[in-house]
Amino acid sequence: MTSRVSVVALVAVLLSACALVQADMFLAPYGPGGTWKVYETVTSAQLWVNAQANAQTRVDPLLGTTATGNLVTIRSAAENNFVYNVVRRSGSWWAGGTDQAVEGEWRWISDGVQFWQGGSGGSAVGGNYTNWNTGEPNNAAGGEHYMEFVGSTGRWNDHLPTQSFNYIVEYDTGLTELPAAAGTMVLNPVNGQYYQATSTSQNWVNGKAIAESRTFQGVRGKMIEINDAAESAFARSLGGYIGLNDDVIFSAGESNNNPNNWAWTGPVDPATGNFTYRTLAETGFVYWGGVEPNGGGGENHGEMRSDTMWNDLNGLTNSRTAVIEYETGRLVASNIRVRTVNGTGMGTDIASIQNLMNGKSTRTGTAQGMYAAVNLGDPNDPDGGRFAGYAAFPNDNPLVNESNFAVKAYATIVVPAAGDYTFGISHDDQAQLVVDRGGQPAHVYNTAGQTGEHFTTVNFPAAGKYNVYLSFAEIGGGAQLELYSAAGTFTSYDPSFQLVGDTVNGGLAADVLRDIHVREAFHTTVYKSSTGINNLAQADALVGGANLVWTADGTFRQVNFLEPDGGGGNGNFGFDVDFPGSVNGTAEDDFVARTLAPLVVLPGMEGWWTFGINGDDGGRLRINGIDVIVDDALHGPADAFGSIYLAPGEYTLDMLFFERGGGAESELF
Repeated sequence: MTSRVSVVALVAVLLSACALVQADMFLAPYGPGGTWKVYETVTSAQLWVNAQANAQTRVDPLLGTTATGNLVTIRSAAENNFVYNVVRRSGSWWAGGTDQAVEGEWRWISDGVQFWQGGSGGSAVGGNYTNWNTGEPNNAAGGEHYMEFVGSTGRWNDHLPTQSFNYIVEYDTGLTELPAAAGTMVLNPVNGQYYQATSTSQNWVNGKAIAESRTFQGVRGKMIEINDAAESAFARSLGGYIGLNDDVIFSAGESNNNPNNWAWTGPVDPATGNFTYRTLAETGFVYWGGVEPNGGGGENHGEMRSDTMWNDLNGLTNSRTAVIEYETGRLVASNIRVRTVNGTGMGTDIASIQNLMNGKSTRTGTAQGMYAAVNLGDPNDPDGGRFAGYAAFPNDNPLVNESNFAVKAYATIVVPAAGDYTFGISHDDQAQLVVDRGGQPAHVYNTAGQTGEHFTTVNFPAAGKYNVYLSFAEIGGGAQLELYSAAGTFTSYDPSFQLVGDTVNGGLAADVLRDIHVREAFHTTVYKSSTGINNLAQADALVGGANLVWTADGTFRQVNFLEPDGGGGNGNFGFDVDFPGSVNGTAEDDFVARTLAPLVVLPGMEGWWTFGINGDDGGRLRINGIDVIVDDALHGPADAFGSIYLAPGEYTLDMLFFERGGGAESELF
């Protein structure tokens, strides 16, 4: 997927000019007063003096401070355990202690603080922490002036200057708080949280450090922990490493390829020096692909597969971007309703979408969900897009390339000021955008069956809330749909565009979907005439008792009637019901159907509302005695529309339909 996401500029230089073999980064609050220190384990054997010289040429590679490096200073048991973990509990490593200046006077090279006096029988100075191996320091060979950190035990030893070891560099940043993340956050349309992908590829360990080195909304980042299939599909769109591992230093250790014993790693616990983690058995969601994890070759780290499932690999020798998660909880509400209807075939026009959505074409399944933004894709074949971080279409099978379905997204947007706003739609295959404009005619834009990116400018007469409807047809191949906007007039993409609903990045807010409802039900009465009904005046006279033959009534959840024996069309919607009093096998003519209902507008739902009636023949809609729609003519199935401003309260809805002859159908929407 192409993306304009500008992610965190986290790593200035991972390897310096001294041609280091590998430098893995770690982060922990073990500086003075709990400030943050960055650590690097450098696998390039050097003499102690060269290791310290190299360290001092290096600048904090993680947090962006000007702190220069030194060989590591260890001031507590927790920090010592942390170092023991990050050197993978093995090997010999140079640390920053030395008595080269004065024999037996051990000091830290970083700040000159003395922490030990004497040989193996000496003592700690000033209550400073020490962890010498038994019988150390002993200067056994003479001139053992430099501290070795014994990786297999975590203990200390004095050693000769002629020995070459790997070494541990620290950067004492002095920061009491981690810096805020830079760049655009990527909204997860399903859970309303924000994520990022690192801007550079690195090994898994450094990806973990980068993820934990920034905050967003006061929450520290971490490599993503995936808790359901929807989040896994979202993570696939960002790609790269995930926080899953069975690495001995980050979790309970090698799982022997038991897929449930792997763990999601978190930051270090400052009190113990161990990394926090949760096993898959604890979280309960397991989504390995195929025969994974299959182990071998140090495959102790997790990544996303292209099918949204997980793979194990050697994260120390492979480079990937990493997915960063900020567990803020939902920051953007799920106010956009998305409905998907699967069918047996899709055409290339808007009518095919409406027919499938409205039940006039054969359906094979329906699903719906609430989303924070319209950024949707088929995980099996997402087919590009403008923004990273898509969610799967409702009820999508991530292992199947879905085809032949229609989608409709409903949203109420909050427009902050009157004026022009341009909406962008990126999609495959066919789309239509309908934007409510209050008392003015709706703005309708069709993309004419063309895939790709399309723009249309809408003028809003005033600040306020307006309903937006986005319809989409997927015929075959890749499938994706995005809706974004920016203030002003544009004919091509501009960096100011943001997903509708993504308010954190400056997008238009998607408020609670404005809707109105009928309390209880519609009550419809059919009046049969002994003479022809040609217009509304004759319809009103019939309801008043003139030329009345019989009546029949009923209660209904919607107004969607069809006379099955009269022939003709059936309007916009399927799932029709018979008019009250209809007799199978007999075509009824010359009747009126009057529908009454209490229409309820709740607080927050006020505003301009557009009503439509489709009839064969004519009709009228009144609300509290005000004519909203008047269709005083004989015709085949046809739409008529009218708008009215409704404040919170209860209204009397009064709809009249008259049928002269031939086909008979009536709908209210």
